[in-house]
Amino acid sequence: YRQSASATASRYRLLETSPAVKAVCRVIRREALRRMKARNKSGETVRSIAEDLNLSVSCVYRWYARSRDSATSE
Repeated sequence: YRQSASATASRYRLLETSPAVKAVCRVIRREALRRMKARNKSGETVRSIAEDLNLSVSCVYRWYARSRDSATSE
């Protein structure tokens, strides 16, 4: 019997105990999105945004993509 990955993660509380998973407050997320939207004018790179906020570049891109998808679906 094999469990799904989400069932295993829930059972062992991996999201709560893993050092690889980091909870980020909404303020930091909003700041990252604000700076991503303004980067054409400011010339700021995604890498500098991520480093300033102690995030990964892929995380910043993912949040930005999701925010654009939700904005277009409204």
